[in-house]
Amino acid sequence: MTSLERKLGRRIAQQRQLAGLTQAQLAEKIGIEPETLSRLETGVAMPSLARVEEVAEVLGIELRELFRLRPADRAEDEAIDRLVWLVSRRSVQEIELVTDVAARILAHCERTSNSQRRAANKND
Repeated sequence: MTSLERKLGRRIAQQRQLAGLTQAQLAEKIGIEPETLSRLETGVAMPSLARVEEVAEVLGIELRELFRLRPADRAEDEAIDRLVWLVSRRSVQEIELVTDVAARILAHCERTSNSQRRAANKND
């Protein structure tokens, strides 16, 4: 088992979980046994490119999403994955609305943080 097999398997498992599917459900949708999917997700077996493409199609994601492999799972990467998964199923107008709202929230957080820092510096 290589590092690539483990990373690809981990990505398949993460994307399956984001889609709200069990191993048994995904396995059924792509026509394999749950044990086979388990071996793919744990990196014991390497799926063919055709199989990876099937998985992406069933999960409703682009093939490239399964190959966004990182050296280690970080909480921020997982949060970004969840956000990308959520908005990728929306219309352009909905994505733009979410982007605008998020930008305003983040700008507010930045202003609040700056105000708190200035107040703390005044008290020092």
